[in-house]
Amino acid sequence: MDKIDQTIIDFISKKFSLSWVSPKRYTSGIVHHVYDLGSHVIKIEGDYAKVLQHQEKILNKLYSLGAKVPRVVNYGEIDGKAYLLMEKIGVINIVYDWMSMPMKEREQIIFQLANE
Repeated sequence: MDKIDQTIIDFISKKFSLSWVSPKRYTSGIVHHVYDLGSHVIKIEGDYAKVLQHQEKILNKLYSLGAKVPRVVNYGEIDGKAYLLMEKIGVINIVYDWMSMPMKEREQIIFQLANE
C-alpha cells in the first residue's frame, strides 16, 4: 500500500469512525486504488486526475434516481490526491453486466441519464 493511501485511509477512518481490521485492496481497480473498508469502499485517485470528482457527481445523480449504486459518503482531497468514500452495497457492478445487458435496457439507462 502506498504511504499516501495509508494516510488517506487513516484520516477517513478517524473522521467517519470506521472500524476495520485491515484495508483490502481490490485487484480489479485499474485506474484508481480501491480498498474494502468493511462497510465502506474507498477509491483513491490513481494516474488520472479529476476523474473521481466526476464519479461523485454521476453516482449522486444515479442514487437520486433510485439506481442501485453506492451512496457517496464523502469526496475530498488530501495531499493532492482525491478520494471517494462510498457505502458498500451488495449488488454486482454494472460494468461487469453492461455488455451482456439487452440493448433496450442499456438505452433506457442512457436515456434516463441524458434527461437529467
